[in-house]
Amino acid sequence: GAPVESMHKQRGGVLILLLALVEALNQTSPGTHDSTTAAPQTSVAFHTTATKKPDEAAMLRLMTGWRTHEWSTDVHYCLWPGVRCENFFVTRLDVEAALGGGTIASQIGNLRRLNHLNVKGNGLSGTIPTQVGDLSALTYFKIENNYISGTVPTEIGRLTEMVYIAWKSNMLTGTIPTQFGNFKKLERFRVQDNFLGGTLPPVLFSLPRLRQFQVHENWLISGTLPPELWQRTTLTELYLG
Repeated sequence: GAPVESMHKQRGGVLILLLALVEALNQTSPGTHDSTTAAPQTSVAFHTTATKKPDEAAMLRLMTGWRTHEWSTDVHYCLWPGVRCENFFVTRLDVEAALGGGTIASQIGNLRRLNHLNVKGNGLSGTIPTQVGDLSALTYFKIENNYISGTVPTEIGRLTEMVYIAWKSNMLTGTIPTQFGNFKKLERFRVQDNFLGGTLPPVLFSLPRLRQFQVHENWLISGTLPPELWQRTTLTELYLG
């Protein structure tokens, strides 16, 4: 009769309610579409953090060693003025006349993709770290018009991609390493107005692409110019005195 029919209706309503509840739980449980779309973002962020670690540490150390208000930990280092990155690896540092002093930290050697370094005119002191010799991609090395002293590290001779060296108007001492003969791609060599001395390595004059060679205004640099130097067709500027 009527009571039995009413009971069936109640059971039917409870079953519908249970089915709706199960469907709602399925939509919010792990493994659904919304959850899987968020997962790649977490994965990408982790991958980014993993690949930038050496460069990030080096840049933070440079920031503390250089007096600059333009770099901040509130901004990703790839967005700092004068910095260029590829896939979060620093490839270019161009901070000419942008710093208020400081030194070149040894951690700069961790920037293994760096190919362009320009710190001209920043009042930097200290020495050229030997770790610069680890910058195997470096082609452009400009530290002119600073107060950098000490001898030239022989480790720099490992930088076989080097094209441009500009170190004039510093306080460098010692000799020019014979290892610079490894610079088969070197085109410009500007180290005038320092305190360099000794004998010029003859191998420098056999560099096949050398166009500009300036070592004048140094401390008693000596040596004999090879006769074949005057037959060079690439060399356009030679300043020795």
